[in-house]
Amino acid sequence: MSDRSDARRFAARMSALPEILECVRPEGLRVSWRFGPDPAFSEVGVRLTPEGSDRTVFELEHVS
Repeated sequence: MSDRSDARRFAARMSALPEILECVRPEGLRVSWRFGPDPAFSEVGVRLTPEGSDRTVFELEHVS
């Protein structure tokens, strides 16, 4: 998502309350959201690490 207006559109479509916690281009992104009638916290982190000239390591972490 490029800015907070994108996050608001996402929230309207998904009935979620997203928050961009960290965005470090191009290395990674951390987001959180609350979803549903009894919202619980959930956070996702994505890290991209170059490995050589033609590969990238993709790491995904989910905490709820």
